[in-house]
Amino acid sequence: MSFNSQYLASIVSALSVLPVLIVGVVYFNSLPTLLKRALFLFWLGLFTDLFGWYCYLTNNASANIIAFNCYMILEYSFYAWFVGQVLYDHKRSILLRRAWIVLIPLWFLTIRMDENHRFFSLTIQILLSLLLSFCILRHVENEREPYGKAVFWILLGSFFYYFCTFFFMGFLNVKFILKIWHIKNIVGITSNAIFFYGFWIETRKQARKMT
Repeated sequence: MSFNSQYLASIVSALSVLPVLIVGVVYFNSLPTLLKRALFLFWLGLFTDLFGWYCYLTNNASANIIAFNCYMILEYSFYAWFVGQVLYDHKRSILLRRAWIVLIPLWFLTIRMDENHRFFSLTIQILLSLLLSFCILRHVENEREPYGKAVFWILLGSFFYYFCTFFFMGFLNVKFILKIWHIKNIVGITSNAIFFYGFWIETRKQARKMT
């Protein structure tokens, strides 16, 4: 795949979150608080991608790295909190909801060392993948209709994204990654499609309640 094709694919991948954002904004008042906060993260992710494109076009790599690092620690902290909100375990739930107290200092301690920084990211992604998969299984076991709830699809889309991108993060320093990087864009598009389905289910549910 040529550089221009990869660049276009990355743009499509980033903008694939727009249907989620549009549905979320239109039905914002009827969404549960949990989904409203997830929507905020999606908006923040889009703005980070847009800022990254601007930095790329203006050759401002340092600003792009700072913005990306700030977003990533917010994303990790959010998902730890999100799992804590829906996990069927009170003690672990409290720990996860307060994980940001540990994650943020650790992130800034390792952020200047590239290797440690990458190792930290990989570790967090593995842990989040395990937590998300465990949470999905618990939802299937404990909920009467898990597939009819937006939370299930948010968990599934997040697990799919972290599980897949973990492998890309592991090959960042290998030239081979350039040949398969377009697959990461497919992963991003698929994850956003799952998120959209979850939000769509929630909005349809709210619409039925109003009729």
